[in-house]
Amino acid sequence: MAFIQKITGRKGPIYKVHYKEAATGKRRCKSFGRRKEAEAFRDGPKAQGRPSAVSKTIEDIADRWLNICVTVGRKGREPVSLATRRSYTQLSQVVVIAEIVVDGIQTRFGDLLIDRLDKGACEAFRDDLVERYSRDYAQRVFFVFKGILEQACSDGLMDHVPASDLYIRASSRDPSAVLTATEKAPSIAEIQAILATLQSRLKVTNSRHRRERHRYKLIIETMIFGGTRPGEALGLPWSKVDFENSGIHITQDVEFDGTIGLPKSAASFRYIPMPEAYM
Repeated sequence: MAFIQKITGRKGPIYKVHYKEAATGKRRCKSFGRRKEAEAFRDGPKAQGRPSAVSKTIEDIADRWLNICVTVGRKGREPVSLATRRSYTQLSQVVVIAEIVVDGIQTRFGDLLIDRLDKGACEAFRDDLVERYSRDYAQRVFFVFKGILEQACSDGLMDHVPASDLYIRASSRDPSAVLTATEKAPSIAEIQAILATLQSRLKVTNSRHRRERHRYKLIIETMIFGGTRPGEALGLPWSKVDFENSGIHITQDVEFDGTIGLPKSAASFRYIPMPEAYM
């Protein structure tokens, strides 16, 4: 196992990395003037005795992660939906195009070789996210970044995730960050106002406009009374409305591009009892 030995001399400390050469099994030693450089070498492929991933960049492993999410799914999950794919694509691009300073040089994060990726570079990336974006969006990007590194570890390209103990916390000064799910949802009075407005909008003489507004009213009422996602309400066919038992069956969803697809997860396939006012 590779380890670092610190030796203090008259010219300052020297950091020696002791490791076993993978090809011959012989013990080797390499000296560095800075501990950061020694740690990077210790955690690299040569000292760890694994195949070199020198040709792999952050952009390479980001593309690999996205492809896994879209084609076969990660960690036994199903492939992501079109909406999630669109979100992951945007977030992974933010990772790739970020700019950080490495050894005093402004570097495109996606061009950084993963052998040079250490905790310091991850901290610089995290700080850049917090500076450029809202904390909520920065959290989402950093979550995707850590997922990218986890996939690289699964592929044997990295021995550990250098960002594993790094996080972006929600701002305690942001009022929305401390709201509960109930507080974020419309109040009963607000929902009643919405329903009253929907009913009043039906009072038009033009029959075509009345039919169109009635259709929109049904979609909004499906979300209000059933707690469905917008795509589930938009994708609900008449065949899945159970008039006899007063309920609806959720079996499909509308993707962001208008195509009909499956619901977000297995738990999303469900039967929802609906009130008499809806039926």
